[in-house]
Amino acid sequence: MKRQLEAESYQVRDWIVNNINLAEYFTTNGHFAQAEHCLQAAFTVLPIDLGKKKKLRATLQMQMGRYYKNRLIFHVDNFLQSKELLNDVVHKKFVEYDTLKLKWPQIKDIENIEEAKMIFRLSNTQLLKALEVYVLDGYVTENIEINKDISCIYRYLSSMEDDSGRFEAMQCRRHKVLAEIEQELNPKAYEGYCTELQVEL
Repeated sequence: MKRQLEAESYQVRDWIVNNINLAEYFTTNGHFAQAEHCLQAAFTVLPIDLGKKKKLRATLQMQMGRYYKNRLIFHVDNFLQSKELLNDVVHKKFVEYDTLKLKWPQIKDIENIEEAKMIFRLSNTQLLKALEVYVLDGYVTENIEINKDISCIYRYLSSMEDDSGRFEAMQCRRHKVLAEIEQELNPKAYEGYCTELQVEL
């Protein structure tokens, strides 16, 4: 893929999808810097015109949102357990797309809820953008999964919240997100999802 980029010999969609898949693999294995670099590279290759490749852009936004979701989970768990980052894993570099001249991502521990909120906002913004394309009417599975991701980031952020009012507000937001979907689903056609959402609610 790096050689394809340097030679300018690639199909935009295939190259981006391959980076999305790579980013998912690296995220799963805790290589956050490399995952973010792959996603940033994919965004750079996308056409500037927002009217083009809308679904591909939404897929990339969904994956970027999930990347930050996993970052948030990782950081919050480490914070609550007073652990330090495993820098050799998190920052390990496998490939760098030099021709794009991207700054290599710097991953740091969070020290307070305000820093957690920054990661939350990055995730939430991308997921909400993806939902503009992956609407419930037509993309049921994708819509449900994205809204579950949104509920998840509220849950993890709330676990760091000491203010009971703000904690309750986050739980109410989670409930609203999931309840709206659960009410729209046909329980016969989507029995599994309905059960899962009811349990979460």
